Amino acid sequence: MGHPKGVALHDALSDTFARLRNGQTARRAAVTVPHSRHVLAVLRTLTALGYLSAVRVVPPPSPAAPPHPTLAVDLKYGPGGAPAMVRLARVSKPSRRVYAGGRSLPPAASGLGEWLLSTPQGVMSGTEARRRNVGGEVLGQVF
Repeated sequence: MGHPKGVALHDALSDTFARLRNGQTARRAAVTVPHSRHVLAVLRTLTALGYLSAVRVVPPPSPAAPPHPTLAVDLKYGPGGAPAMVRLARVSKPSRRVYAGGRSLPPAASGLGEWLLSTPQGVMSGTEARRRNVGGEVLGQVF
């Protein structure tokens, strides 16, 4: 997987969300995504919330390979093989940024899901942002 040489990826987070959704639809155990610190922080937050099993950085396979690490994401499934994430959607996009304050953030999916926020204190869940009373960019919604 990956993008052809010379093709820029403009929205790495949307690409990551699509890979996670497609991997779960295909019932894969794991997917790989291009490495970035921001994407890694979002994936670690999803893991801490219990939507993913694990995330690990995979170094380049050989010195001849491009020097870019990838991220291996172990997907999580519930009883009967149901995906842990029913919905994973991007909210803020490069064309339209969405921001919310810590106290003004409503419950996600009627309290069944969680918001993902990028704040000055790092990427965190909506519940954590409310607890710390910190706002930021609403990256996505998961449930």
